[in-house]
Amino acid sequence: MVVFATNRVTEREVAIKFHDSEGGEDRHAEPRSLCSVSSPNVLSVLEAGTISDTLAYFVTPRCSGGSLARLTVEPIGALRALDYPIQIGSGLVAIHSRGMVHRDIKPGNIVVEGDRPLIADFGSVRNVPYTQTASEVSNHTTLYRPPEVEPGLPFSI
Repeated sequence: MVVFATNRVTEREVAIKFHDSEGGEDRHAEPRSLCSVSSPNVLSVLEAGTISDTLAYFVTPRCSGGSLARLTVEPIGALRALDYPIQIGSGLVAIHSRGMVHRDIKPGNIVVEGDRPLIADFGSVRNVPYTQTASEVSNHTTLYRPPEVEPGLPFSI
């Protein structure tokens, strides 16, 4: 669950993502993954914490442009249509350089701040060592899965 709020001290608009936690260090895997990538095209984490044994949260800036999913109803113009994929690719390069694979890139997981798209939602991110040639695919969002991961084909990512 994501809640939008205003920080009372900084007056900054933020998004707070609450997530179920099974305890242990894995409960903070998503914000840790986000923090480990340094890129102007990856969403930053402002704070993270634990509420109880089964509930954790992290705080990110609220992106005023919403997600790229809005593009299905709102055009963005030719320059942005060319620039956004380049910036998203730059964010993916930063993620991959850390040995991670996002596994759920889709318009709803790209948020926009100003003219800058930011890769978000690291819930499906997996670390893939450089020596590993395959990994399980995410069970999320079949529409956006690459064709090479479809059942019956000899490839996986």
